[in-house]
Amino acid sequence: MGMKIASNKCTSLQVQTTRDSWYISNTDLHLTTGDRIPSSNTTDIMEYLGGHFSPWTGLQHKGITTKLQEVLYRLKSAFLKPHQKLNLLTTYLIPHFLHATTITTPSISVIRDMDSLIRVHVKDILHLPVSTLNGLLYCGKRDGGLGVPKLEVLATSTALKHGIQLQNTDDQTLLAILHATNYEKRLERIAKSIRLPWPQLTTKQIDAHKKRKKAEELRIWSQLPSKGKSVHSFADDKYGNCWLYDPTLSKPCHFLTALRMRSGTTSDRVTLQKAIPQTTIKCRKCKVGTETLAHILGQCMYTKMERIRRHEIRDFISKKTSY
Repeated sequence: MGMKIASNKCTSLQVQTTRDSWYISNTDLHLTTGDRIPSSNTTDIMEYLGGHFSPWTGLQHKGITTKLQEVLYRLKSAFLKPHQKLNLLTTYLIPHFLHATTITTPSISVIRDMDSLIRVHVKDILHLPVSTLNGLLYCGKRDGGLGVPKLEVLATSTALKHGIQLQNTDDQTLLAILHATNYEKRLERIAKSIRLPWPQLTTKQIDAHKKRKKAEELRIWSQLPSKGKSVHSFADDKYGNCWLYDPTLSKPCHFLTALRMRSGTTSDRVTLQKAIPQTTIKCRKCKVGTETLAHILGQCMYTKMERIRRHEIRDFISKKTSY
């Protein structure tokens, strides 16, 4: 079939024993074509199926946060529209790092640091203030959010599911390797961090945990006194949130403005008052009412004609009325 061995993607390892110790020696392996297979030592890190291994310490997750930060900076500087960057992040980049965290099983604090980096860059890409609620990011699109995957939930759930499968294997060699690497203890720490029982754990409990976490994000968002108003009115509404499924339905600037309105982070004076004290919170146009988003959209006399002009009933009557 024309296949050949790529020697530059291979590595070799040879352990030599002595009377009371051992050491790693150069294998000096070559292919029949003359290509040399690189030899590893105790300080080298090998990559296999997205995971990093060291002959001395085993699985490695050091540097994964730095690598994520580098990728996010490259994404930020890409010549793409904001919604295209968001789609690239959620479709390709986060699943890539999810696979890496599932294999190397880093501590929960490392995964939370990665989630924090993702949140900061998503808000930056979409021109949202830092105070934007996490509910807008993590809630599903059907519930009015952006549907950004949360590594803390997905990585822990996937690792535990793999652990359940490995625990039920009949392969004695695999069981011996899992015991020697303390893999079960790492899974136990992960389960305790998200308050799930181990080893009496089933896949149904893990799926229920994922649903609870997503429902919790929506609940926290909806319970906020100001930014949580009307959150339940657009929850579980696939058609009302169609612009989140397909951002190309409107211009990119309109999409970003809609996100600020959805998250309650617009530039009206009442919202700005929460961050920077304002000299007055009266409407800067009509000078009568308090300048809130509701006042601008439904009460201000300055925008009354615009509201009438966009009204569907007015257009319907004008088409049905004959002069």
